[in-house]
Amino acid sequence: MTAQEKKPGLKRGRPTDYKPELCDDILEFFGATEECYRESEVTVGGKNWERTETKLLPTKLPTLEGWACKHGIHPGTVWDWTQRHPDFANAVTRAKAWQKQLLIQGGIMGVYDSKFAQFVAINVTDMRNTLTVDNNLQLTLRRDPKELEMMAEMAREIGARIASGQLPQPPQSGGKDQQGETIDAEMVGNSG
Repeated sequence: MTAQEKKPGLKRGRPTDYKPELCDDILEFFGATEECYRESEVTVGGKNWERTETKLLPTKLPTLEGWACKHGIHPGTVWDWTQRHPDFANAVTRAKAWQKQLLIQGGIMGVYDSKFAQFVAINVTDMRNTLTVDNNLQLTLRRDPKELEMMAEMAREIGARIASGQLPQPPQSGGKDQQGETIDAEMVGNSG
């Protein structure tokens, strides 16, 4: 059996539709849109007046999906080709850079609705919303040395009074309160 003969059980895939000319085609498809807008003459007016204005209308934003549909290619195949053919990957990268430029310029000029332009930028390009949070907090507590000495003296006095029994002890579970009633553990925990 020769190498050309089909072995039993061996499956063969369909030959690829990829051709190197597609690199130029994808760049032409994306580059055909020179501007993100087109000018259009629009007549506006009221009951007794009329004038012609030039309005900026958005052009079609080229997409990889649009290019794939034009050629009858599954969008997943486009991704596969970028993995297998470095020249095609380079063409796609350049096309996406042009697409991003059109989107940025259209957004700046107000040709695209700002919310939609943001949505497309986040989902189609490498742009992302970022939030930078600086979580460095420096806290400097400065007290008067006399105040610190007074607080230390108060702590020493309270400690001494507790040790000598001059301050009442917190109630213990099972003990009696001032009215002579028994204190249970739940009351001790909820006394605050």
